[in-house]
Amino acid sequence: MGEAENYDYDVLVMGTGPTEAILAAGLARHGLRVVHVDPRSVYGETGSVLTLQELFEVEGCEAVVPDPSRHPTLMKDSRKYSIELSPKLIYSSGALVDLMIKSNVSNYLEFRAVETTHFWWENGLEAVPSSKEDIFSNESIGLLEKRRLMKLLSKFVDASLSPPGSDGAGTHEADLVEKVVDPEDSMPFVEFLEKQGLAEKSRVILFNAIGLYVNKNDYQNISKKEGTDKIQKYLSSIGRFGSTPFLSGVYGTASEVSQAFSRVCAVHGGTYILSYSPISATVANDGVFNIKSNDKSGDGKNESSINTKWIVASPSCASQFQGTFAQINAAFDATPIVKRISRCVAILEEKLSTVGEPGLVIIPSGDKSVNGIIGLQQSNNALVCPEGKFLIYLSKESETNSTARSDLEESLNSLLSVGEETVKPLATAYYTQTIHTPCLSKSWDRIIVTNDSSEAIGFEECVKEAKSVFERIVGPGVEFLPAIQNDDEDN
Repeated sequence: MGEAENYDYDVLVMGTGPTEAILAAGLARHGLRVVHVDPRSVYGETGSVLTLQELFEVEGCEAVVPDPSRHPTLMKDSRKYSIELSPKLIYSSGALVDLMIKSNVSNYLEFRAVETTHFWWENGLEAVPSSKEDIFSNESIGLLEKRRLMKLLSKFVDASLSPPGSDGAGTHEADLVEKVVDPEDSMPFVEFLEKQGLAEKSRVILFNAIGLYVNKNDYQNISKKEGTDKIQKYLSSIGRFGSTPFLSGVYGTASEVSQAFSRVCAVHGGTYILSYSPISATVANDGVFNIKSNDKSGDGKNESSINTKWIVASPSCASQFQGTFAQINAAFDATPIVKRISRCVAILEEKLSTVGEPGLVIIPSGDKSVNGIIGLQQSNNALVCPEGKFLIYLSKESETNSTARSDLEESLNSLLSVGEETVKPLATAYYTQTIHTPCLSKSWDRIIVTNDSSEAIGFEECVKEAKSVFERIVGPGVEFLPAIQNDDEDN
C-alpha cells in the first residue's frame, strides 16, 4: 500500500474503552492527528458508568426489587448512583499506575485503596493471607502447612522485591522467576503448586485468591510462568498505597481511566465525537480511508466525512460496524469469538460486615469444571452510591445457555448470609455482557481490531496492547507517553 498523503487525521480510534483511550492519548502526545469516536453517548464502552435507571434499562437486564413500594424512592435517587458495567481495580505497582504517574494522567483521577481481600472457603469468607504474619495468625491452617506456604510465599516476595541486576537475583525479570520455581515454565501452574506439597486450601489461596484465576479453563491454560508473575505483581503491590494490592477509582474505575486518558488526547489536539455511527467506508488509491457518517439526528441531512490513514477499532465497534468495514474489503471470519459474562449489582442498606469499602471477594467454584466468581463491595467512600447504601458486584464467565440470574443468585444469597443476620438487598440487577470479538481474516495493514479486556479485573493487558499498537503505528523505539516536564498540561 502506498503512503497516504491526502487525509484529515492520522488515526481514527473507534471506541472509548481503556485500551483505546490509552492508545489515543499516546498517539496525540506523539503529535499525530487523532479523531476518537464512540457509538455510545458516554465514555468507557463496556466499562461505562450508569445511573440506576440506566442500569435497569440495559438490554436484557433483569431488575429484582423485593419490595415494590421502595422502587419510586430508588428511582428518585437514581442519579446518585455511579454503577460500573464492568467493575475493575488497579494494581498499585502495575503498569497503569506507573504510566499515569509518569505522564501526569493521575492528576485527573482520585482513588481509594481497597481495604480488604477475602476468599470463600467452605461456608464463609476468610481474609486472603499475603504475608508471613497473615499466615502465622491463621488458625485454620496447620503448622506444617504454614511452613510450606510461608516458604513459597517468601520466595515470591524475595523475587518481586529484588531489583534487576542485584546480586543473587539475576539481571532480568525472567531470571527472577527462574530462581523461584522450576525452569519448566510452561507446565500448568496448578501442577507446580501440587508439586510443592501444598494442601488444597493453600492452592486455592495462591491460585484463586492471589492469582485471581477463577475460570475453569485457567486450571489448564495458566502456565507456571504466568502464575508466578501474577503472584509477584500482587505481592509487590501490597503496601504501596494500602494494605492490599489494589486501588479503586472514585466515581468508577474503568470509565474514569478512559476519561482521564481521553482528556490528555483532547489537550494535545484530539477530536472527540460521541454517538457516532458510520454509514459508509471507501478507500482511495493512495490508501486513505474515507468514513462517512450522519449527524446525531440520523436523518441523513448533515453528513460528515473523516479521512484517515489508520483505523483502530474496539471489538464491540468492529462487530457493530462489520458491514461498514466490509465495504473496504476488511473481511471478518464468519464466526466471531463470543464470550458471555454474567454480572449482577445488588443494592444494600447495610454492608457485609467483614468486607471493606471497597473490598474484593473471590469465590472459587470448588469444582474445576465450573467457573468461579469475583465480587466487589463499594460504598459512598468512592462516591458511587448515596450515603448509607452499599453496592455488591458479582461477575462470572457464563455458560452458553445460562442466564445471569441463574449463574449468580445462589452465590449472592450465600454471600449475604455470612454475617449474624442475612442482608436483604433493596434491589438487584442481573445482566449479561456478550462480547463479540471479530477476527480479521482479510484486512488492510492499517486496520487494527483491539482485544476485549472487560473480563479482566485489572488493566495490565490494556496498557500492554496500547503500547503494542502505538509501536505498530509510529514505529519502534519511540517512548510511549513520556514524562511531562512541566505542569502546562491543562494550559
